[in-house]
Amino acid sequence: MASVVQIAKFALSHLGDRWEISSLSEESAEARQCNLHYETSRDAALRDMAPNWAVSYTEGTSLSGTVPGLWLYMYAYPSNCLRLIEIVNPLGKNVEPIPFEVANVGGIRVILTNQAEAELRFVVRVTDPNVFDPLFIKALSFRLAADIAIPLGASKEQPKMEQNYWIAIGRAGVISANEGVSNTRPESEFMQARQ
Repeated sequence: MASVVQIAKFALSHLGDRWEISSLSEESAEARQCNLHYETSRDAALRDMAPNWAVSYTEGTSLSGTVPGLWLYMYAYPSNCLRLIEIVNPLGKNVEPIPFEVANVGGIRVILTNQAEAELRFVVRVTDPNVFDPLFIKALSFRLAADIAIPLGASKEQPKMEQNYWIAIGRAGVISANEGVSNTRPESEFMQARQ
């Protein structure tokens, strides 16, 4: 798989063949910009795509205090969470999703819901590029290229990099979503007719 430097090199190559780096710590404008933007670009791509290899589950950590709004429970937002996908419904997948809200209460990010003992399904921050699949690497390289294009004086390329990113992240997301087998059984014709 690709290293962080290889991903940065891919991003630079999208912008043309005039830039080259060998390390993110070298003293060049290209390396400084790649180093500056890499983590944010990576996290944004993970958040946008929610690849199955970056999805995690945890029991919500209940918080004390007054729960705002009309919600009954308040949970801590996991520290390594990039995006909360859902609160897992204990009744299964073929039921209504459990409503929730992400809010700021007292200066901390929290999850508000009416679900007791909530199990959270979320996108976790993955920092090891050896875990990334090739389609995600391609999408991330376009995200990074879009983020560094203007500072490197390639502003004409920025819209194209942004467009290529959304195409690549969409394709990678579809492939990721189709990997695996759902553990839900299809409803019988009788149950479908009742609905």
